[in-house]
Amino acid sequence: MPKVSVIVPVYNVEAYLSRCVESVLAQTLSDFELILVDDGSTDRSGSICARYAAERPLHVRVISQENAGQGIARSAGIAAAEGEYLFFLDGDDFIAPETLQELCALADAHQADLVLFGLQYVSETGAYLERLLPLSPEGAVLSLATRPALLLEMPSVCTKLIRRGLFTEHGITFPRGWYEDLRVSEKLIALAERIVCTSKAYYFYVMRTGSTMRNKNVERNSEIIAAMDDILAFYEQYELFERYRSELEYITISNLFIAASIRVLRIDVKNHLLEDFYAYMHVHFPVCGENAYLRAAGKKTRLIYSMLERKRYKTLAVLFRLNDMRHLLPRRGQ
Repeated sequence: MPKVSVIVPVYNVEAYLSRCVESVLAQTLSDFELILVDDGSTDRSGSICARYAAERPLHVRVISQENAGQGIARSAGIAAAEGEYLFFLDGDDFIAPETLQELCALADAHQADLVLFGLQYVSETGAYLERLLPLSPEGAVLSLATRPALLLEMPSVCTKLIRRGLFTEHGITFPRGWYEDLRVSEKLIALAERIVCTSKAYYFYVMRTGSTMRNKNVERNSEIIAAMDDILAFYEQYELFERYRSELEYITISNLFIAASIRVLRIDVKNHLLEDFYAYMHVHFPVCGENAYLRAAGKKTRLIYSMLERKRYKTLAVLFRLNDMRHLLPRRGQ
């Protein structure tokens, strides 16, 4: 059994895939398997996967499927995985050479179910951009019970080394569609008994203009409602909703009310989804403006929240046109 299974969903990333795969094959830890899930690619990605499987059969396996989306591809990888730990890597991104060795050593030392680590944004030209690191203290063994703010860490599964049993023992799978990371990560945080963090950024996220969350299909933003329904239902099922109400409220504020609204109003200030998000927020969390995390947030986040509360959509859209949106979008801790 390999120590870690690296799962890479692959869809039309021929320009980036070799760098991604080579970054895994160059790992200082040799006890890994690389599972490439070709999700119905129509470019040369499938043949690139096949070449690596032929060249490195002891390390590389390929699963081919009809196009079903990233979440379904990841679930196919989990079903095939044999590693003690899982590491998720997107086909256009790459990792540092020491990633698997250091993360597995940290997990073993603390008998951790989850290891959280940092992410480095990289431009398509190779320039290093913003770095995001975990907010939780480094080295300490944590759980949701001891640190509820773990729910507010980066939701990307690509910033987590995950004990495979968290998926298999609890029947956790990735759904089809957008927001699959958010839906899965918030469940894993609740299920993990031992969580550790490191302030090192192992993952290099390439900022592509065609990435999922830059998609101009405005109606797909409605999927955040199903995602939040799923998360809230999970916490109700495990009788954890009231205990973590404040954190779940802020997750809804930041992901649905703020982030999804921003994506919509940048395209269409009259779109019905803006009112749908407003209604969802106030039905599920009627006094959300009093949330402690929101009150402690930065000025930009509170300003955007206030304008959305007052339905100043046109004004916000103008502000976003006048300023690069990266400077107004809420960041963790703001």
